[in-house]
Amino acid sequence: MHRRLYEYRRPTKGNEQEYRIHEALISARTAELWIYTDGDMSNKTTRCRLERGEIEMALKGGMQLLNNDGPDDAAHLEAKVRFHEKEAAAARAKLAALQK
Repeated sequence: MHRRLYEYRRPTKGNEQEYRIHEALISARTAELWIYTDGDMSNKTTRCRLERGEIEMALKGGMQLLNNDGPDDAAHLEAKVRFHEKEAAAARAKLAALQK
């Protein structure tokens, strides 16, 4: 958990989802973290089945999901554009340095 939460605090290079969650946490200034420990979490099949069920229930309950599991909305797409604009600016800067 520590490593995963740190990735949201300091997103890894090129990971759109980590940047989107980081940005949402900064702008919200607060968040809830739910940790599920029911079932055999060491088994990937079981873990994925439980996760899909929770995602489905959250979406039916009208919750906005920050990862890629929810439907696109304006905030999600705006965050996606900001991420890609930052990535494009970094690539342009690298290209300009190479062309000097």
